[in-house]
Amino acid sequence: MQELNWHDLRHVLAVAREGALAPAARALRVNETTIARRIARAERILGSRLFHRTSGRLLPTEIGQTVIHHAERIEAEIETLGERAMGTDSRAVGTVRLTSNPMIVNRLLVPAIGELQTSHPMLRLELIAEPRNLSLTKREADLALRLARPDKEQKVIARRLGDLPFAVYGAKRPPPTR
Repeated sequence: MQELNWHDLRHVLAVAREGALAPAARALRVNETTIARRIARAERILGSRLFHRTSGRLLPTEIGQTVIHHAERIEAEIETLGERAMGTDSRAVGTVRLTSNPMIVNRLLVPAIGELQTSHPMLRLELIAEPRNLSLTKREADLALRLARPDKEQKVIARRLGDLPFAVYGAKRPPPTR
């Protein structure tokens, strides 16, 4: 007899959280067939249907809800085990050099630094207010908060954090001179 394993349960959790095969597959970065196969395997091993299939959605059955509840607890235990095995926890420790343009440093980062220091007292943040883009690959900074996507640097991970609306103001026409 086959045994249920964590990988099967990860797929069950993904389907429970996403409600369908396609989004669950995207969340786990696998294809839909893999998700369907893992769910079928878990159902076969447990001898119970875990999901009702209704109009493209997968809704947990009563036993499915029980399995999901236990899988969430297992997931939390595995995360805790991983943190302890690596000798670390979720605290931020060490020095991080963050670069951004002076406006962002002065208006956004400096006002928030007190709260960050309270939450992570072992973190030392070095802010570099620099209008030019410092190189992450040359280790001029560890992180960069920029108004545009990096274009020339290789081997960096870039993510959009949000939009920053702005506007240009001025008189429609210059005032009359006297």
